[in-house]
Amino acid sequence: MSDLLPIFAPYSGWLILLLLLMIGICIAAYGLLRDRRKPYPRCPKCRYNLTGFQNSSNDQCPECGEVIHTQANLYSCNRSYRLIILGLLFAFALPIFIVQRRVRQYGWIYYTYVGPLYYLLPDVVIAEKEINGFKIIETADRRAYYTSRNDITHLTIATENDIVIQKDGFRWQYDIDGRSQSNREIIGQDITGNNYPNIVFFEWTGGAHCCYPTTILEQREDQTVVLFDDDLGNSSIQILDLNNDGIQELIVRDQIFAYWKTSYAGSPLPQVIYQFDGDQYVTAANLMLQPPRTDKQQIEIATRINQSMQSNTYLDAYYSYILTPFTDLVYSGNASQAFELLDSTWPENVNTISKDQFISEFKAQIRKSPHYQVICQLNGDIFED
Repeated sequence: MSDLLPIFAPYSGWLILLLLLMIGICIAAYGLLRDRRKPYPRCPKCRYNLTGFQNSSNDQCPECGEVIHTQANLYSCNRSYRLIILGLLFAFALPIFIVQRRVRQYGWIYYTYVGPLYYLLPDVVIAEKEINGFKIIETADRRAYYTSRNDITHLTIATENDIVIQKDGFRWQYDIDGRSQSNREIIGQDITGNNYPNIVFFEWTGGAHCCYPTTILEQREDQTVVLFDDDLGNSSIQILDLNNDGIQELIVRDQIFAYWKTSYAGSPLPQVIYQFDGDQYVTAANLMLQPPRTDKQQIEIATRINQSMQSNTYLDAYYSYILTPFTDLVYSGNASQAFELLDSTWPENVNTISKDQFISEFKAQIRKSPHYQVICQLNGDIFED
């Protein structure tokens, strides 16, 4: 029996309410229809059993002398209006209390849009549109949506003949180009150059700058193929044709250094490029590789960092200055220049951590990156111990 308690616990309030409702209805019914369950003649005044007297010529009750005017009087109900009122109070007082409590908490909109309607139509459509042959519907739990207790929504993308994707999430964006996220509808367009329509959408999970799980699908003749599916963390996707070949590339940001040794504002978000290989999107070392910086560019960056550190002795500040240019060099295939920049800018007045220890910790951190394989393709085994 104890095993069943967790199952019924969430519904205990409703079960008690239902029990009181049934008790109240039974009391009210008894007050309204009592004696009907005993279908023999009774005196309408004293309720004396008159079985055998109903056909006699005597029109008075032998017990109390009440005059019997018609045979129907012998079978009338002895209603108790006190019991009826008591039963109705039992049956409806608590539901009325619950209603007024909900109204005070959520307003009358709760019973306008939720109330009993919830049990007939538990979901409410909050967004619906058609884009290039695809129908997009967002629904939410009716009660949760109108009481703001839960912001989970259900996304359905379908064609005329089939459901392409169904997914639960917080908030959805499906008209995106990765830059303004509003001025270009990718859904139904061909971004891979193989004459199949693509679907790009992401979920915003509700954080200040996080998170953006992103999915790219391709609707082929007889199946839906996932080309890309990843949680992009603190940044959204960019979809651009970087090499002018008519096929869109993806630019995402590696999140492995977010909040690492510094605040989010000072955290580097190095870019990683994906290209379509004919079947799905894969990392593209050839597009990430950039020419080495010139000596002049390296000196300018080092000078700017050193000048900033002249008035600041905190190591956290140095991390916020060095990490972005440092990781940009690493993710463009120029890790050797990154370590040269570190050598020329490491603050002399820092004694809490050595430069070698920082390098060791950086290597350990970058090896956790989901893009570590392409980083090794760009830089060799420089990050291996």
